[in-house]
Amino acid sequence: MINNDNISNLDELIKQVKLHVSIPTYYIDVIDSSVDLTANRSQPCPLHEETVASFRYYPDTDSFYCFGCRKGGDVIDLCMYIEQKEDQTFNRLKAVIWLAKVYGVKFIESELSKFSREYRFTSKNKQFSINVQDILEDNMSSAKLNGDIEFLIKSRLREKVCDNEFIKLIKIKDIIYQADILDDIKINILTRILDKLKY
Repeated sequence: MINNDNISNLDELIKQVKLHVSIPTYYIDVIDSSVDLTANRSQPCPLHEETVASFRYYPDTDSFYCFGCRKGGDVIDLCMYIEQKEDQTFNRLKAVIWLAKVYGVKFIESELSKFSREYRFTSKNKQFSINVQDILEDNMSSAKLNGDIEFLIKSRLREKVCDNEFIKLIKIKDIIYQADILDDIKINILTRILDKLKY
């Protein structure tokens, strides 16, 4: 049980959920108690019917990607996709709250309406989620990534959703994009910045 009942914003709730429940833990508890992803990172995907092992777990980032159905993400995304097999209305916000309750991450339940408003904003920008497979298949460039980040920045500034970390990331983004380094390195760093700016 996590001794923190003062969580009152969605960013912090997401952070605490991801800190306290990993994909292997969720997989054992909810999907298949006989599977240890830390020992065998490739499995048949639980999100669709298949006999090959196209589901991959990446321990360095505690993330997953299925090369069959092309779905991926963190433990919250996995929970969302699993529950959507029974309930199509089960979105990422519901997954965060479900995981928080099941794994003992306390939060101020009276703030649920605030969480919903924050979720509606961040979900608008979910389309900017970039993963390695997208980059490989779409020949992603640092210029395209920079454009996506600029659009996201403008959206957040219009919504007045910004803080010190947000401002710092904008400055880092500008430095990296203008730096005289290989485009592959820019892509790697800009992708990480974009991922941080989403939430």
